[in-house]
Amino acid sequence: MACKVSLQSSLATLIAISVATSGNGSVQVAGRCIAYVRPATRIPSTLLHLVPMPAWEQRKFSNLTDRVSMQSSDPDLPQVEYEDIVSGEGTLNKDLRDKEGGKTGIKFYAGDVLYGKLRPYLMNWLYPQFNGVAVGDFWVLRATECDSSFLYRLVQTDSFQRLANVSSGSKMPRADWNLISQSFFAVPADYAEQRVIAKSLAELDDLITLHQRKRLWFAK
Repeated sequence: MACKVSLQSSLATLIAISVATSGNGSVQVAGRCIAYVRPATRIPSTLLHLVPMPAWEQRKFSNLTDRVSMQSSDPDLPQVEYEDIVSGEGTLNKDLRDKEGGKTGIKFYAGDVLYGKLRPYLMNWLYPQFNGVAVGDFWVLRATECDSSFLYRLVQTDSFQRLANVSSGSKMPRADWNLISQSFFAVPADYAEQRVIAKSLAELDDLITLHQRKRLWFAK
């Protein structure tokens, strides 16, 4: 039964692209927006299907994650700043080992989720697989009642981004934790289901990147 559920979820995740819905590059699984995907990929609407899904629950964000605030200036830890992240892609644009350390920030561990709360429309997010220090206006989110890979995809959804951009401040807008933490999001009840969705979306992102690189190469 578990294999059948995972297969259904993978199929729904990979084919249910919002070309027939909002057209904004969001992935839809059985009608639910679960993650932002770069708009370069489009799948014909004839391939869109609604595949039966296991139970989803409305969960308060503060019940899904802890916001970590432990400070560190350990010079031996790699440091992540806004300028190191490719906006909207969640990748690093440099080798952090080449940077000088020692700045103070929030210590994170592999599997935590980094979300840039300053000017959230810049879409600075990261899912590091290493320990380090987040320098600047980051939330460091540690999954508690969901899978961390799914949490990383959740913060990229349109629904999360809309709330994050209801921000305080005009010149330096920041996402409002009080608003975000008390908001509810649809989450699969099954952890394995969460991991399948996150894995499928990661593979889709890799495929998009590969095709973009090929297009740039042929354009030369």
